Amino acid sequence: MNSLLWLVGFATVKNDKYLEAMERQLPLASPGEHIQNSLERIRLWQTEGLELARRVRPQNEEVSRKHKEIPPMLAAIRPHVENKVSANASQLITGEDDAWQQAASEYWPMMGIISKSLSPGFTTAAVRRRRKIASVLPDMSPKVEPTRRTSRKKGGAK
Repeated sequence: MNSLLWLVGFATVKNDKYLEAMERQLPLASPGEHIQNSLERIRLWQTEGLELARRVRPQNEEVSRKHKEIPPMLAAIRPHVENKVSANASQLITGEDDAWQQAASEYWPMMGIISKSLSPGFTTAAVRRRRKIASVLPDMSPKVEPTRRTSRKKGGAK
């Protein structure tokens, strides 16, 4: 059974007005259980994309420094990455893990460019920082929920 999935997303928001929208129809061969898994992966993709700015910041610097230059740089590359990733949306929707890892790898060339801008120079510290920034990618591996331990009642046999 073939189905169509209709995706609509807003591309540009300015002053609380939506200026542009993206629309795609994706053919799905087997929608069933893959849809729920795909929705979780899409949520993870969004969360990981937002977390990139935090992971790019140096960990040893003071928390008070905001690094205001990082979010605009990531915002500038995200449309390019999203355009490349959306070309494979039907494979992503069917829930293939390799497709999601490939989508995350689309950040590599762009993160390399950002790393050169955020850490210019030729010192060993700058090169090390560039390598660290360039390696920051969305982690699209499936998340495993931590198992809950049963609590013991106070007193009584242990």
